[in-house]
Amino acid sequence: MGYDDLPFTMISLTTMHQPIYEMGQESLKLVLSRIRGEVTEPRHVVLKSHLVERSSIVPLEKNTSNNEFCIVTSMEKEHI
Repeated sequence: MGYDDLPFTMISLTTMHQPIYEMGQESLKLVLSRIRGEVTEPRHVVLKSHLVERSSIVPLEKNTSNNEFCIVTSMEKEHI
């Protein structure tokens, strides 16, 4: 599993998309406010991220007879 959703990976890896552009915008706002001499309280900035599902994931099926989940493969089902 990846964490940055960079476009130059060699494999189709499931990853968490990081809002890099928005992170840069927020960072620049902070730097510019400091350059202007503004003094502010520390703050938390929360930006949205999301899961990008690619071919490195395997779907699960629920076995209704025993409520276990199984990995769906082309060979056979493996219980997890």
